[in-house]
Amino acid sequence: MERLPNELLVDIFTWCTHSAALSAITLAKVCRRWRVITDHSPGIFQFIALDDHSLPFYLTNHIANFYLARSSGLPFDVDINLMSRDSLLPLLSPFLNHLGRWRSCTIGGAKEEAVRFGEFWDAGNGEPKLEELDIGILDPAEMDEMADHIQVQATQEGDTTPPGTFKPYTISLTSNLLFMTVMLSKLPSPLTLCPLRFVTLFITENSLTLNIRPDDLLQFLTVCPELEFFSFTGSMSEPFITPEDILHPPPIVSLPRLRSLVLHSTLTTRILLSHLHTPALRELYLKHLNVDFQARPPTSAQCALEDGDSDDEFSDYSQSPHSDHATGMGLRSLLSRSAPPLRVLEMDYADMRTKDFAWLFFHAQSLTEFRIVASDMADRVVRMLAPDVNGAVLLPRLRSLGLINCQRLSGTAIVEAVRERARTTDGPATEGRTIDVFPLEDIAVVGCANFTINDGLELAEVLGERLRFH
Repeated sequence: MERLPNELLVDIFTWCTHSAALSAITLAKVCRRWRVITDHSPGIFQFIALDDHSLPFYLTNHIANFYLARSSGLPFDVDINLMSRDSLLPLLSPFLNHLGRWRSCTIGGAKEEAVRFGEFWDAGNGEPKLEELDIGILDPAEMDEMADHIQVQATQEGDTTPPGTFKPYTISLTSNLLFMTVMLSKLPSPLTLCPLRFVTLFITENSLTLNIRPDDLLQFLTVCPELEFFSFTGSMSEPFITPEDILHPPPIVSLPRLRSLVLHSTLTTRILLSHLHTPALRELYLKHLNVDFQARPPTSAQCALEDGDSDDEFSDYSQSPHSDHATGMGLRSLLSRSAPPLRVLEMDYADMRTKDFAWLFFHAQSLTEFRIVASDMADRVVRMLAPDVNGAVLLPRLRSLGLINCQRLSGTAIVEAVRERARTTDGPATEGRTIDVFPLEDIAVVGCANFTINDGLELAEVLGERLRFH
């Protein structure tokens, strides 16, 4: 070996790296000459072979970052062997911030796939970037069946591209953006991940037998500091809670760039909203959260009473008092902690107590759009939108109001509240005077059984074409 020229040794060392991730590191320790060769041959580090069973994830991440640094900006190829699909995201995470250099990725074992990233990029369309991550939570026994279903569905829709982990992000403007899709049985621990820089995240529970513990979800979000949009869809199943979970509540997760948040079909609304810091949040969508039973408290934070936890002094009827309480308290906690410039709030089959609506209307000074679907709110809630005896108006920036399928609201309450508000705000706006309260621009009253045609005609006299009702 001592007589071999350096060029041949470089070729041999490069071939060795195809068999094991530690090869180049091991070879550099043999002698000083080999150390010098590896130190001055970045091409040796262009091929990175990893698996999920030889080393713990923190070491594989360290090795991956070592190879990325030693390859000195050259293109690189990754080969991954999986025993579990749950290992895919931890093993790929070191490379996701280097898409411009990433030439290929070959995956074998529990998942078979080959990716050539050059097929995704268009010259002159900017730096390649991972825009979106979609995570589906499934029972391992269901993953192959789901993969087959996705393939059939894509074929029926005319998509000839095989469903894979990476696909181009389709938008109207040409760009070098990717989205990534993974199927897992659980969210990976942040200790196994490098920071993830995508801006959009969808997490969906697709199994009735598995669900995500709120602590695991919040812990996962700690490695997603640049999120701008986050959607979580649950399965309305109670997560398994251990005694240790009760003693150790989850962290407060700071998402300084988050602008839009969607929570759908989950029993963990309160704990999620109560542990997020979102100072830039502009849009909040709460969907299908109502249940008629009390879910188990996931942490000790739910055992100690907070301001507002007492019974609703209004004692208005509700079909879902426990979830109303949880949603209202979660919303209070989120807005109190973050003080975000919230513009849009949409509640679809998600309700609160009367006292929570009162708190929201008083504190959400920046809200411009409020839509609520299938609420059993009482008349006193909609009457809060009317001016008080001194002419003061809650939600001063409200421009768009939607009341859809709210069956307990009376037509009289809607007419009186909206009419009085319009009379207070329309005059100064028409006269060109500057006021701190914006006029209503779009009002929809749809499917509210007690709002009659006569109510609509009466309100239309004030609102004109701004009103939609049926």
